Amino acid sequence: MNTKLIKKGKNLLLTSILAGIWLGNGSAIAQQTRPARQVSDAQVSAMVEALRKAAPPNRANDGMYSDWQVLPAIIPDWTKRCLGRQLTPAQFESDAKAARDTVACIARREFNRLYSATGNETAAVRGAACWWMTGKDNACTSGATATYVQKVVGFYQQQAQTNTSSPTEKPAASGSKPAATPTAEPASQQTEEPAASPKPTSIN
Repeated sequence: MNTKLIKKGKNLLLTSILAGIWLGNGSAIAQQTRPARQVSDAQVSAMVEALRKAAPPNRANDGMYSDWQVLPAIIPDWTKRCLGRQLTPAQFESDAKAARDTVACIARREFNRLYSATGNETAAVRGAACWWMTGKDNACTSGATATYVQKVVGFYQQQAQTNTSSPTEKPAASGSKPAATPTAEPASQQTEEPAASPKPTSIN
């Protein structure tokens, strides 16, 4: 057999292998540099309202606070992260704006994390709702937690539709200060915090 042809064949094979490696690395680099999906303010607003509507009803001395039924142990940490000041459960309960801003801050963080991971809005809503109830985003496949997640998804879709169909808000009058926007810490992995609400025995 002609040795020149053998060498040429080997060179072509090596070139093909190197090209494949280069293209594979280029694809991986492109995926790493691709910007993560971010949820909009309207999506966060719809999520916050869905969590409020799906929360267990307030009962006297039930051990949870605000319309979102948040457990007291995580309120000081969440408010310090999101508001820049630490609130007690009683302060959180009595300040509706602070409660909503805190919930929006945490909901945005988890919603963003899951939306970036899945690229699917509904899947991200499901995961965020499950995390809110259980501390895990994939633990609500049956029973009361699955029912809760489905309620959140339903309320989210209703609220998202309302936000889409509502008229554009009028611009604020000149001289008025814009409302403060809570800042959420970005989360690239599942958080280790406890859930906002305990695992329910029943959903009303």
